[in-house]
Amino acid sequence: MTAASTIFAFAPAFLLVGCQASKPAEQPEKIDPSVWRSPHADIVQHDQPTPVMQGSLPLVYQMQTAGRIRVMDVTEGGQVASGPVASQAIVRVTPRGVYVGDDMLAPGPLMADHQYRIILEAPPKPAGAQ
Repeated sequence: MTAASTIFAFAPAFLLVGCQASKPAEQPEKIDPSVWRSPHADIVQHDQPTPVMQGSLPLVYQMQTAGRIRVMDVTEGGQVASGPVASQAIVRVTPRGVYVGDDMLAPGPLMADHQYRIILEAPPKPAGAQ
């Protein structure tokens, strides 16, 4: 078989491979906007302390806006830590203590078999507000 006849013999096979039907592109999943759209036009404010995380150690919470937090030992009922937290900062409650970012807010040791709660404090009311 010569080189030319070999090419012509396999040419139909190469053409058939290129003619296979491809799968249609998958359509992205449609999500009803009412599922994710907030009815609030602005930032939602809270006017009382709001628990944002609770459980056994370790606990982690990322602040969405700047504010103050309190960390409570739910098992014993005492306060472990309190302080200001910057927007987007990570709050960690570990056996070694309570941390905001890399800064220690309160030293440990914390009991690993206790339950803890991170509470977002209500912002102070403006002067003259009732």
